[in-house]
Amino acid sequence: MAPVVVTSQPGTQCLGPIDRFSPVPAYRQIADVLRGQISAGEVKPGEKLPSERELCETYDVDRGVVRRALALLQAWGLVVTEHGRGAFVRVHLALRRLARNRVEATRGRRWRGFYADVEDAGLVPNVSTEIRRQEAPKEIASNWACRRGRKSWSVPG
Repeated sequence: MAPVVVTSQPGTQCLGPIDRFSPVPAYRQIADVLRGQISAGEVKPGEKLPSERELCETYDVDRGVVRRALALLQAWGLVVTEHGRGAFVRVHLALRRLARNRVEATRGRRWRGFYADVEDAGLVPNVSTEIRRQEAPKEIASNWACRRGRKSWSVPG
């Protein structure tokens, strides 16, 4: 898992494998690299990520920076952390959409919407609705005051 190094100022050297001159914080750069590796399949679902100590050495950062990067990956639903064992790539990607996070995530940017969230989670957005005409069940027929056996429209869910 070789980290990607991109420098924003030509002719300058990074002190580690992250861009120290970037306006993007170090923890976010690390989280983006790890997210790219997960998305590309370099790190498979269920596989353990490198330890905090290994990530600190790889990216030449403090443990707090690495912890913040792992917390961000966890907030994105890409990894789960187990106390004493480390961080593991989620087997099933979680799709979470919280209004509070939506406001924070879009501050200063254009809102992208639910489909973009689904695509960011590595899923294919799809909406399908099935509507059919069937015999009304007894409890529904009594609530709607219609005859038992009468056909009604239903949306399975």
